[in-house]
Amino acid sequence: SIPDSFTRYDSLNAPFRRVFANDPSLVVTDVAVDYQGNVWFCNWNSDTARALIVRRPDGQFEVFGKADNVKIISNNIVALYPAGDHIWIAFKEAGTTAGVADFYFGGTVSYRGDDRVAYYNTDDNFLLDNRVTAIAVDRRGTLWAGTSLGLSRFNADFSIFETVPLPQPLGPQVNSIAVDPRNNKWIGTASGLALITEEG
Repeated sequence: SIPDSFTRYDSLNAPFRRVFANDPSLVVTDVAVDYQGNVWFCNWNSDTARALIVRRPDGQFEVFGKADNVKIISNNIVALYPAGDHIWIAFKEAGTTAGVADFYFGGTVSYRGDDRVAYYNTDDNFLLDNRVTAIAVDRRGTLWAGTSLGLSRFNADFSIFETVPLPQPLGPQVNSIAVDPRNNKWIGTASGLALITEEG
């Protein structure tokens, strides 16, 4: 059989940046592929001008950060979840404007004129904690967010998060969320696994 080949991307051949200039650490915390084949990366703790990096299908890179009109306010991104022309972003830092962001890129990553971002947090939207650890969108289009303090579900009609209690002794920290073909939600916590069925 033909062995797999690989290409290494770093600050020499891509827009990635290291945590510190004299530090070999270059941290990518998540990778997500949208419906167009764009590959999205979180460049953890690099300069804020390079919070999100996107590799287009033609091999060219785009960079999004604090300096853009959408203003990705933090580079402490831990998770990405594509949903159509949107990328849901999970931040892992305390702060009144961090938490979860809905980045709308208008179907094209190279054209910035229609981009916009909305932030959701504890103060304005009842997210349990701004230290978000996992996100997923279920088959009905509902966003689920795991935090260090528990599980939240987004109510898009009112732009607020609703707390989803986990049975004892699970939680409170949610580490991962997965949605299966039957729309069941599998919730990995610091003290075990929970299953939320489609029926509730």
